[in-house]
Amino acid sequence: MKRREFLCASALAFAGARSAVNGMIGYQQPQTGKIWIDVEDVEGEISRNIYGHMIEHVGRAVYDGTWVGDDSKIPNDGGIRKEAIEIFRRLRAPVVRWPGGCFADAYHWQEGIGPRAKRPKRRNLWWGQDEPNSFGTDEFMRFCRQVEAEPYLSINVGTGSVQEALNWLEYCNSDKDSDYTRMRAANGHPAPYAVRYWGVGNENWGCGGLFTPDDYAREYLRYALYLKHWLWPSKGISAAPIELIAAGHTAEKWNQIFLETARNSLYLIDHLSIHHYYRDPSQPLETPPGGIPVSGDAQFSDQEYYSMVNRTAEMERHIQNATDLIGYYSAGRKKIGLIVDEWGTWHPQATFETGFYQQNTLRDAIIAGSTLNLFNRRCRNIVMANLAQAFNVLQAVGLTRGAAMVSTPTYFVMEMYRLHQGSRLVRSRTSTPNYEIESGARKTSREAVNISCSISQNRLLLTAVNESLRQDLEFSIEVRGARPRNAMGRRLWSQDVRDHNTFENPARIKPSSFTPWLKAGEFRLELPAHSVNAVEIELG
Repeated sequence: MKRREFLCASALAFAGARSAVNGMIGYQQPQTGKIWIDVEDVEGEISRNIYGHMIEHVGRAVYDGTWVGDDSKIPNDGGIRKEAIEIFRRLRAPVVRWPGGCFADAYHWQEGIGPRAKRPKRRNLWWGQDEPNSFGTDEFMRFCRQVEAEPYLSINVGTGSVQEALNWLEYCNSDKDSDYTRMRAANGHPAPYAVRYWGVGNENWGCGGLFTPDDYAREYLRYALYLKHWLWPSKGISAAPIELIAAGHTAEKWNQIFLETARNSLYLIDHLSIHHYYRDPSQPLETPPGGIPVSGDAQFSDQEYYSMVNRTAEMERHIQNATDLIGYYSAGRKKIGLIVDEWGTWHPQATFETGFYQQNTLRDAIIAGSTLNLFNRRCRNIVMANLAQAFNVLQAVGLTRGAAMVSTPTYFVMEMYRLHQGSRLVRSRTSTPNYEIESGARKTSREAVNISCSISQNRLLLTAVNESLRQDLEFSIEVRGARPRNAMGRRLWSQDVRDHNTFENPARIKPSSFTPWLKAGEFRLELPAHSVNAVEIELG
């Protein structure tokens, strides 16, 4: 088929599909743009941990989503849902954060070890549900081993103590004969778990204790001093090294005051974390009188779509602000990494009453794709990110009902992007049309397409998101420093950005394959409106 015939056929196919979309105008002739990729200009390595996850004891994230019990009729491996294991394996999940979240600062780890029948039952302080403690440290570690992910533990600072944290570290990492290592062996795990990542509290400006930034800095340093000292060579412990994560904030001056207070002890800080959720500011955070709001997770206006998608600009500002402060305080002293260990969409349907369950549409996938492209481009600063949360809560990759699990559109984005993990980011830029966003009487514009590119050996991965609701775009691609030989693409797209997978129709949205135009040195790529695209390019 000649190129002109190919493009016309593609256009007609998309035009036919668009005619059925609610509230949308018909097909528009594709606008053109350009993408430049320089494979010889490597900007950094994309940490695998940028594609991390989070599981908190909230709603059905753990109980039913991850843990079903070894006596359950639901297929499981030692009590852990087999489908949860498989979905994380397919994603190559690199790191999982647990047990929270706000839950972490009310969790006492020793209540979750030993024979499950003897573990105390508690009331979940923050999320108002029963906590059987069936899924504890050893179960979580086994889950991480099953999916080949690194564990990331959040220490209880709010209601805990330094001694409790030290005991947990000894239980997980020590190779010496002690009460806690014998306890671990008695629970079936004689070898140390070698947990590398330890968060010192969670959101300690809020549910983690209402600390002021200077008070939290002093509390953080108190914990960090003992946790780090435990591993010093003079102690004779040959455990794996640990990396400590301080709980930062996106509020004005929080991180600045924290780092200023801790500036003489920066050797105790390995990473600083921030959180960012995508919320429509016009929507209530609590369930209004009369029930669940109509607008939100699966029903929203075009303006609400753009309002949410545009909040990636806020994420970028938070990253820049934190990066600038880290650079200022640590310059010439110690490299401190930035971690975004909670991120994702949070719709009005996700409330205490619903267990923070929300539907996951193509809009969520587009936000995920744009966010991951941003994280990739900032890989020199961001060392880890954790999507919140894995199953049944907020921007989940899987939703469960009984034995069934549905893969969400967000799951497919994580799966399409997984080859970025551990690859080298190469310089790229775009010339792309903009779209306008209305906010009352005020109008702003935003580039319609965002991308990131990485290389591994002779394979180049280009991921591109077209955020525009109506405009199909066509790009010419110039690859500098190598010759594209073959290109194959996968695309996540549906007629309506509100479309989603259900238990009755679990495959409504899934990636489809396509072949970009690559012939005689000409390389072109079509990006349909509201689509996420991943193109693997073999270089000669």
